[in-house]
Amino acid sequence: MIRARTFILIAALSVSAAAGAAGLSGRNSFETLSLTYNARFFSLAGAGIALVDDVNAGMMNSSRLVSVRGLEFSVSANSHFGGSMGGMAAFAYPMPFGVFGASFVYFNYGRAELRAGDTEIPDEVWSPSDLLAVVSFGNSLGRNFAYGINLKYVQEALTDDETMFGFAADLNAFFNDIFTTRLDLGLTINNLGVITRQGYRDNNLPIAVVAGLAYAFELDFPAAGIYDIKPCLDLELTADLKPRVLFGSEFCWYHVANDLNITGRVGFAWPSDPGILTGFRLGVGADFRNISVDYGIGWMGDLGFVHKISATFKLKTPEPKRFVEAVTRKRIEKDLEDFNKAFDKKTEDKPRKEKPAPQTAPQAPPKKETIKNETPRTNVPPAGDDEFDFEE
Repeated sequence: MIRARTFILIAALSVSAAAGAAGLSGRNSFETLSLTYNARFFSLAGAGIALVDDVNAGMMNSSRLVSVRGLEFSVSANSHFGGSMGGMAAFAYPMPFGVFGASFVYFNYGRAELRAGDTEIPDEVWSPSDLLAVVSFGNSLGRNFAYGINLKYVQEALTDDETMFGFAADLNAFFNDIFTTRLDLGLTINNLGVITRQGYRDNNLPIAVVAGLAYAFELDFPAAGIYDIKPCLDLELTADLKPRVLFGSEFCWYHVANDLNITGRVGFAWPSDPGILTGFRLGVGADFRNISVDYGIGWMGDLGFVHKISATFKLKTPEPKRFVEAVTRKRIEKDLEDFNKAFDKKTEDKPRKEKPAPQTAPQAPPKKETIKNETPRTNVPPAGDDEFDFEE
């Protein structure tokens, strides 16, 4: 019995150490629910619930799946310290009544050994792992609001004999253009659910409430193309009331070569363990037409570096081939629509004045007609009345 408990405890510490180095505390079960697998958002230190705009919204904020215009799928590979590694595959497809998506995650925490004493040969060897399956749905209500939900199944295998699983759900929302154009707000409540057994540690799902903002600055340089700067800020509050601040920003260079676009990324998470430098993230991405490749790296102190690489594919996308033309056209149409709405509202509120009747030019008096060879009439007294006598 003691041997079995020791066996489970060592496995639990191995799982917690891997999750803690990824920016988590290791105080809950199923830490894989809180890890960031996509390289793009790992480079942003996990921020971006209001910025995500592709198939990866299924893991970040499913309400943003409404931005998916055709079949999209994504794959990611993660290399952590100590031989731990994992991966994710996701896809999304729009339907007439919303966008459906699914994500599958596998994470292996590396080789773990158990020795009863100070011996070179371990008594037992095992490899703890996590498995996560997510079904996502997103839909929009009007032009400025979208909602989404995730249903999750998660399994944690500590040993060949010790496995537990749980069910969880996420509630997500997105508000477009709040207060001003291009300022977006995302809200998520993550990992509401149950697990199947009590045991070696606090068996609480990593429940968290997250609010995020994202803004897009458009800088137009005719000599070099169009540049975008997209900062995002997420505020996370866990179930034990410990806040986290996640900040990231993207720097986009369009048409570097034909249809090739390059994006640089930087991120920072606070608080970070074991030191402030471990909170920094860096990354770079490139997209060519409908294919995007992203890379992210983070330093975990004495534990070494974490590397993540992702590829996203978009099929049957009805947008123009040139990304800049699509973005610019959408923004122009949106700005024009906002201007027309504001103009129409101002016109309706302004009282209407009746227009005066149009004035006509005065008409000239009719000309008198004269008859030729006719003597003009005069007041001639009658014949014989040459004089007039007036008597008082």
